[in-house]
Amino acid sequence: MFDGIKNMAKEAGRDPSAMELIVRANVEIHDRPIQKDRVDFNGTLEQISEDVKTTQKLGAAEIVFDAQFSPGVERASDIVSRMEQLWRIVNSA
Repeated sequence: MFDGIKNMAKEAGRDPSAMELIVRANVEIHDRPIQKDRVDFNGTLEQISEDVKTTQKLGAAEIVFDAQFSPGVERASDIVSRMEQLWRIVNSA
C-alpha cells in the first residue's frame, strides 16, 4: 500500500523518498494467543512483538500505539501500564 502512495506522490510531482511510513496500532493485549482471524497488534505480548518486528522490517519510521480502548483499560494508570508493556516490546524487538 505504501508503494502505491509513493507512486501517487511521484505522479503529483512530489519526492516519494521524502515520505515516511507511520503506523497507527490499535492495541488489544490478551492473556491467550489469538489463533484465527487475528488483527495486527491484537493478541498476546509475544504476538504483538512479532507485529512490531514486521512493521520495523517494512521500514516504518514510527509506530503510534493506541491502547486506551484495550480490554481492561479503565483508568489513566491502566493506559500507563499498557504503554510501559509496549515500550518494553519495542525496545526488545
